[in-house]
Amino acid sequence: MQLQLAIVLIWFMLSNLIWGCFINCIMLLVSPLFWIHKRTYHHVIQMLAGVIYSMFTFYAEWWSTCDLTVYGESGILEKLQRDRAFITFNHCSGIDFIIGWLISERTGIIGGTRTFMKNESKYFPVVGPCWYFAEYAFLRRNWKHDEPIIGKMIDACCNTEIPLNVVLFCEGTRKTDEKLKASQEYARANNMEPLKHHLLPRTKGYSYIMHRLKDQDFGYYDIEMFFPDEKNATTKTIFQRGKVEAHILIRKLNITPEITESIESATKYCYELYREKDALIDFFINNKRFPAEVVELKRGKKNLYLFLVENILSGLLAIALNIYCVNLFGIVFVVTFNAIVFASVLLFIQIVIGYTQSKSSKSGVESTNKKHS
Repeated sequence: MQLQLAIVLIWFMLSNLIWGCFINCIMLLVSPLFWIHKRTYHHVIQMLAGVIYSMFTFYAEWWSTCDLTVYGESGILEKLQRDRAFITFNHCSGIDFIIGWLISERTGIIGGTRTFMKNESKYFPVVGPCWYFAEYAFLRRNWKHDEPIIGKMIDACCNTEIPLNVVLFCEGTRKTDEKLKASQEYARANNMEPLKHHLLPRTKGYSYIMHRLKDQDFGYYDIEMFFPDEKNATTKTIFQRGKVEAHILIRKLNITPEITESIESATKYCYELYREKDALIDFFINNKRFPAEVVELKRGKKNLYLFLVENILSGLLAIALNIYCVNLFGIVFVVTFNAIVFASVLLFIQIVIGYTQSKSSKSGVESTNKKHS
């Protein structure tokens, strides 16, 4: 990364951390509304969460080049905006969450999405507290611990007065070549049909959610993402102002009462869904597109305006603080302090890149080999 580019990126990230922590504090201050007036609480948290997520979508849309081609039937985006939805995603890269935020931001539902995260994610700066106040479910991959947490989140989404969407990555972990091979070996060893482009879905959480939603007014959607250059779909590419090409197919699923009637029927359907998703990737590889019409999903400028305002205010604050500190402590102290801050932020950027990097891990392969039902 060029020195000038690194300095600018470090400043942007520092500004994000400052304003992100400020928004976290506002979330904390409004948290009593959860017990006083939940509708107002959810509106405020959705708005504040959208501001935090826009910091990340800025990097994808304006700092780097993230080309999204969206496919679907006519009116699919309007249905997604209107419905209270349960959405399944495939998990194929380290930037899937950014792509999801781009889609939800462009469709106007960015603050109203709930999903399931690893328990340690709650401690991640800025987004961790945001997810906590937005009532995300933090899981430990221990069903005895996770079942009541999943149920509580689903019930909360069903009982809110404003539409909330539930998103689930059924594979449970990012796909890598090593994990895919382990998943295929597991399938063959258990007389199951191996998937070519996806890990076998972990059906326990999916079937539990589907069964719990059987009497609820939910729309069921599936989103299939494909990156022609999957190795390039990383936060490192985005931070280095690279280009990422993503193709997204959005489908509304026809879920009959028989599918949600029991855990067993929902489990069977989950496997069928992933065989369909595998066939869709085969179709794309052979035809360079998904089997649906291209849907226009225009890039908005809200994240750009928020980012500009945030950085202008941060710049003015930084100038004022530096002038004050120079007069109080001297130039040497201020230069040293700024160097330490910039080095710390650079380290934070490297941690973010490492955390989201799609690479093989022993724990990932082991978890892929665990029982999927």
